[in-house]
Amino acid sequence: MEKKITVEEVQRLFDYRPDGNLIWRYPLAQATKKGDVAGCVDSKRGLRCVHIRGKKYSVAKLVWMWHKERLPENNLLHKNSILSDNRIENLYEWGTSKPREITYDLIRELFDYHKDGHLVWKVPISRSTKKGDRVTYQNTMGYVVVFIENKPYYAHRIIWLWHHGYVPENNLDHINRNKSDNRIENLREVSQQCNMRNSKTNTRNKTGVKGISYDDSREKYVAQIRAFGKNCNLGRHSDFNEAVLTRFAAEQCLGWKGCDSSSPAYRYALKHKLIKK
Repeated sequence: MEKKITVEEVQRLFDYRPDGNLIWRYPLAQATKKGDVAGCVDSKRGLRCVHIRGKKYSVAKLVWMWHKERLPENNLLHKNSILSDNRIENLYEWGTSKPREITYDLIRELFDYHKDGHLVWKVPISRSTKKGDRVTYQNTMGYVVVFIENKPYYAHRIIWLWHHGYVPENNLDHINRNKSDNRIENLREVSQQCNMRNSKTNTRNKTGVKGISYDDSREKYVAQIRAFGKNCNLGRHSDFNEAVLTRFAAEQCLGWKGCDSSSPAYRYALKHKLIKK
């Protein structure tokens, strides 16, 4: 059975240099001399590794063992994303067995926020991510998602925490309905009802106002609203503005007042000065 390297052996074989390199004290190969820098840098990944008794070890792991006198319990990562920079102060463990709680301090440690609405990695937690990389991955629903310790989080909720210091208890709504536009000014904390009411107008709707359609056979505008699990007919109207105001009045009667900005009827009526703000 192949013998694994121990802390005692690492400390016996190497000296540590402040630039992050290990220096051979007792070389194990004839081609290596005392005082030589241990290992070489992989040209593909940029990770410095050393072979000991035919087994490949990352210098980062050996440096950690040399200083901490133990094996790293979790993933060992480089704060500045430079895999050949093995200074002990540039190395840190990122746990996988016991995920850390997503807190304001942790998010501020991991990310910067860009004014265009992107999270930017300050301290990458995977080797595929570099410092300065933006979080851009979108799921099938169009939301930007970030993975922290292999667990997915909506980027807009992380951005809210980054700015406000707490995870919202309610839903976060994208005001302009663009799910990938995570600028903080485009996010608002709303109830589930308001969030649902800010859904897009059906693409088959030709009037541009949700709940208003045109009946070609009768040449009238039909106003409708969905409430209590049913579609409620609000009548047919010869005048489009009248149909819009009817729809808006129904929203107010149903207690949607706090969600006015989510209502296409409200926005249309306000724009065309049918109502006052």
